[in-house]
Amino acid sequence: MQNESQLAKKFMNKLKEKIPSAVIFRHCERYTRGVPDYSVTLGKKTAWIEFKMHGAGQFSPMQIKHIMAMGNLFVVLLGNPTCGPFATYEDRRISAILSFLRPTRK
Repeated sequence: MQNESQLAKKFMNKLKEKIPSAVIFRHCERYTRGVPDYSVTLGKKTAWIEFKMHGAGQFSPMQIKHIMAMGNLFVVLLGNPTCGPFATYEDRRISAILSFLRPTRK
């Protein structure tokens, strides 16, 4: 079974393939508590991504504080059997992130 780090890397690699011009930063070091795992910026929009393993991860009080302040946070549940096949769930989350990042045309 793959762990959170391996599944998150797989997800982010797929996202990078979809939007190669995006600026992606990893924030999940030991010393950055409460900050979402990744930020993805395209143009003037930034999406924040937090990964959690199904049944293992809980949000810390600091993460909840940041989640409440951010309207552009996407949570990706990894290894969640209730979400159907991983690829289907993964593609839906990527689609949601892309929809947020892509500018609307007038």
